[in-house]
Amino acid sequence: MLLVTLRMPVLEYLISQSGEVFNPQPSTPHSTAFPYLNITLQAARENLLLSQSLRVYSPYTFYSFHYIFSAAISLVVQSFLANETTSSDEVLISEAIDNLKELGKRNESAESCAKMVRDLSVVVANVQLVRNGLRTVSDFVFSPREE
Repeated sequence: MLLVTLRMPVLEYLISQSGEVFNPQPSTPHSTAFPYLNITLQAARENLLLSQSLRVYSPYTFYSFHYIFSAAISLVVQSFLANETTSSDEVLISEAIDNLKELGKRNESAESCAKMVRDLSVVVANVQLVRNGLRTVSDFVFSPREE
């Protein structure tokens, strides 16, 4: 209950203190300022593409859904950064959520991972709206169930 009570002040603080991370027009692109960012994001994209290819040949294991989850989280979080998202990232994230939901039919952990990726996507989208002045913090949505 304490976390629910504190989440708005914490969110307001994070947004106010974020500086360049949430700057829609950073002076130096984030991928230039942080050279490993591009490599890491490309690896996440490739892992998600590979997971789609392997689905046909092999049933998923604990490790494979962990890789899908980690890669999807990486792509969701990178969308906090301005000008770092590719047009295929949203598709990859959506497919990862679908894959995790499918795995969730056999594995409860995979189902939880799907929900976490989906909920984090909603939070990131709302932070972007607040950053761009299209929504106030008081209108912030933390989960698709709250919309």
